[in-house]
Order: sequence, then structure tokens, then C-alpha cells
Amino acid sequence: MIRVARLSVLMSLLSLLSLLSPTAYAVSVAGIDVPPALRMGNQDLHLQGAGLRTKLIFDVYVAALYVGDRPVSAAALMETTNPRVITLRLMRDVDALTLGHALDEGLQANLSPAELESLRPAVERLLAIMADIKLAVKGSQVVLSLGSEGVSVAFDGVERGRVIHPLVARALLKVWLGDHPAQESLKKALLGGL
Repeated sequence: MIRVARLSVLMSLLSLLSLLSPTAYAVSVAGIDVPPALRMGNQDLHLQGAGLRTKLIFDVYVAALYVGDRPVSAAALMETTNPRVITLRLMRDVDALTLGHALDEGLQANLSPAELESLRPAVERLLAIMADIKLAVKGSQVVLSLGSEGVSVAFDGVERGRVIHPLVARALLKVWLGDHPAQESLKKALLGGL
């Protein structure tokens, strides 16, 4: 009789879990829920990994990386032309110049001078889009949609601009996944521990 009751409770729990939306299974990083998937155009992208960016003793943002297929390495993620998305949920107020400077610093650390020079107009466009945001307050979200033609930047659900260049997405991913990432532990987290 007890086994039947336990089985009944278990079946009820399984039924309840099947009714919950997929976001109920989100990963939580520093108290921020990260959805397991998102939609880009007509394609579903799945969470590769998520982690916390810190600077000195401060939490700066929770980053999440979404991909269509789960590549096995940082190099595969940078080389694919399939859509990828990086989301940054801010954990503190950050002015756009600081955010733009950090991106530029990450690009300089991971690109050769020749690569950086060839991408300079695209990088300047990206920095101008970031500067136009002015101030990103705690809780704001920056979404970088990376495709084969370039990068689209959205801020709190509103597209703020596009950078058209076939190599800019790869270059931008190097900020987090390159040989000299913004933070080594964040790189590992974004890769899903690979």
C-alpha cells in the first residue's frame, strides 16, 4: 500500500513538472536566472554556458552564450557561421564608455595589430553603438547577436545598431573566449565547462 502511495506521489510530481515551462529549468548565476534557450529569427538557440564577470571585488555582469549546435571548443564557436548570442545582464550601473572601453581592451588583447587595423571601422561602429546607450543600470541587458554578416546590438529589448563585417563576430567572441579572455573562469563557464 505504501509503495502504491509513493508511486502515486511520484507520478503526480512528474505530471506537474511536465506542465512547467522550459524557463523553470533555467540556470541561476549570482541570483540571475538564465533561460536555457532563446529564439534568434526563426532559430532556437540553446545555452552553451553562463558565468559571472567580476572586476576586483565587484560583480559586473552575468554573461550567457547561446548556440544552435553545441560545438566542443572555443575555436569551433568562433569559426562557425551559425548564429550565436551573448547576453550580458548587468549587476551594477556601468556607463557606456566603460563598457565600450572594456570591449576595445578585450579586442586589443586578442587580435593581432593587423587584424585590429582591418577591423578598425567595424570596431569604431560597435563602440559608437555602445556609447549611444549612455548608461546601463543594474538589471539592464545587452544582447549581442552574432552572425555570418556581423553583429547586432540590442539594449533592454530594443535594437540599437548593427555592425556589418564578416569577421567582427569572431573577433568579438575572442573578448570572452580568446587566448586572453576578459576572465578565465568566465571563459570556462561560457563554454559549459569544456
